[in-house]
Amino acid sequence: MSFLDIFKKDPLKAIFKDDEREDHDDILQAAMLLSRNDADVMNNMNSALDDPIKYLKANAERLSERGIELDDEESLEKQDADELLFLSMVDELEAHGYAFEFDYNCELKDFLWGLEQINNYELIADAVKSVKQDESGDVEAWAKEINAALGEKACLCYIYIESDSYPIAISDYDTIGKPEIPFITAI
Repeated sequence: MSFLDIFKKDPLKAIFKDDEREDHDDILQAAMLLSRNDADVMNNMNSALDDPIKYLKANAERLSERGIELDDEESLEKQDADELLFLSMVDELEAHGYAFEFDYNCELKDFLWGLEQINNYELIADAVKSVKQDESGDVEAWAKEINAALGEKACLCYIYIESDSYPIAISDYDTIGKPEIPFITAI
């Protein structure tokens, strides 16, 4: 650390300085419902919301994979506190097997393999086997076909992030529809 580093501002402190906690309840609710109230997910999300700077620094590699560098003001320019915490929720769900993030143009075999990696795959397994998927389709089309086959038993849920990837979770039908979860929709 050089002498000048002592005076360097931490860009995260600026982001969280006036954090009004607008979406924190929604983030916790989404994490709780999609993880089926998994203790590890909930503990990590509570830690993230209680001390976001500490949490984000401890998990900087995850954000770096999204092109967000915590020590780079330019990288953080487009981010706000809620967005960083929401991305943290998506990463926690994925790290604990409750979501899988697909590239928008993945191949069908990769899509089907990714679905199998999600903890509650058993909710959709029979429907996946019953649907004849078109190899030339895409994540959204395949997910819609599976959801149609599921009826109101379960559903594939898209977790909206500003990206060309599709974080998808599996939920029982009642959970995703009632109560409504912001940022998350059945595909």
